[in-house]
Amino acid sequence: MKSTYDIFISYRRTDSGDKAEHLKDLLEPKFRERISFDRENLTGLFDVSLVQRIDGCRDFLLILGRNSLDFAEEDFRPERVDLYRYLAACSQQEFGKKIEELGPQADIDFVRIEIGRALCRKGLNIIPIVPESSDSFNFSKQRLPPDIAGIQRYEAVFYSDNPDALFKDIVPKLIARMRSRPGGKLRRGLLYAVVLLLLSVLTVGGVVLRHMKTEKEKKALMVDEALGGKPLNWTESATLEQVRAAVEILERMVYVEGGSYMMGAERNPDGTYDEDVDPDLDVPQKKCVVASFWIGKYEVTVGQWHRIMNGEYDGEDAMLPVTDVSYIDCQAFVSVLSDLTNLEFRLPAEEEWEYAARGGVYPDGTKYSGSDDPDMVAWYSANSGGRPHDCDASNSPMYCNSLDIYDMSGNVSEWCGTEFSSGVAVVRGGNYDSETYELTVYHREPLAMEDRVETVGLRLAVSD
Repeated sequence: MKSTYDIFISYRRTDSGDKAEHLKDLLEPKFRERISFDRENLTGLFDVSLVQRIDGCRDFLLILGRNSLDFAEEDFRPERVDLYRYLAACSQQEFGKKIEELGPQADIDFVRIEIGRALCRKGLNIIPIVPESSDSFNFSKQRLPPDIAGIQRYEAVFYSDNPDALFKDIVPKLIARMRSRPGGKLRRGLLYAVVLLLLSVLTVGGVVLRHMKTEKEKKALMVDEALGGKPLNWTESATLEQVRAAVEILERMVYVEGGSYMMGAERNPDGTYDEDVDPDLDVPQKKCVVASFWIGKYEVTVGQWHRIMNGEYDGEDAMLPVTDVSYIDCQAFVSVLSDLTNLEFRLPAEEEWEYAARGGVYPDGTKYSGSDDPDMVAWYSANSGGRPHDCDASNSPMYCNSLDIYDMSGNVSEWCGTEFSSGVAVVRGGNYDSETYELTVYHREPLAMEDRVETVGLRLAVSD
């Protein structure tokens, strides 16, 4: 039996065993012999080999059912929490000794150990796969023991319990999120070789990509990494920093399945509007049909912008959303990025932006993107400290919406690729200096295309 695997699938046998096996079957053709899936080790004495697999994997897929993380009050006792924290953080040798000390009859929650172990792995790519939110289930609001509560900070992939479509619709999104790439040993060997070449270039510094790679190797770097497996065609003049920035942008794109919705603010039952609705901008509602597309889960950052545009910037600001960019500047940026990658990047249309902010085919039904409480999802005038915040979920208290998209309410306002009037474009989302009415998913504002504003940035889109 292998001791290391690229992908570790964690699940609770009583609640999601069938789902886990189904997903494993869907992934197996693309990741042959690289998936750890061992149902026999989830009862009795916890097998130390599973800890070895978690400690060595690249992707940790946590498949949850609606009752997978239901805990009794005794599970929150300090001594229980301390035990699981120890089992999560100790060495493999210490783990084996502790399990032997506890004995085969000990009441041990194996899934809790797996989650805790994964959370302690620095740099491990953790992806919770959870049911869609409903009146009876909301993953982000479940009460969890403190040793595993951190799992709620990771961007989840949401699935429907419909047996006819179970997981099939999320597999492309899931693969796009994973660090393990489809293919066999030959492909992985090629990718490892590319990584080593990139690292060697970094050590000598400042060497452009065309001096170290052929065009074939450039394409190999990103085969199956692009959106939905779309092949890339790096331009010959692409620099190392441009390629790295483009890869970072692509890895942070979210798939939005097409559908229809009512755009704009909804009337109350008595025919009135809420007081935060701007009657000149946010109404009336209209039905919109949106085709499937990809959108950035974060706003474009300072680092991404300047690496693509070969500009200079302060490294301490790299993860902040880029601002002071006009609509015209944004069009120049997407043009350069599109030429680099052979993908048609663009600003999202206003209809697409609101559709994604609402949750697409998984609508949150909330006033702000992901919550009715702005403090849960948005940096705005009341909590931002008068500044933008990093586009990084692991260092932010803010939650995403149901599509795993962040900051569509607040942080910085975002240009849309839709004209408001001649020479004027639509801006959406509100920003760190906004009042709550500007954060709503339906609020829209006009801004002259040549204006550069310190609270306005952008988010990228690509057609499916």
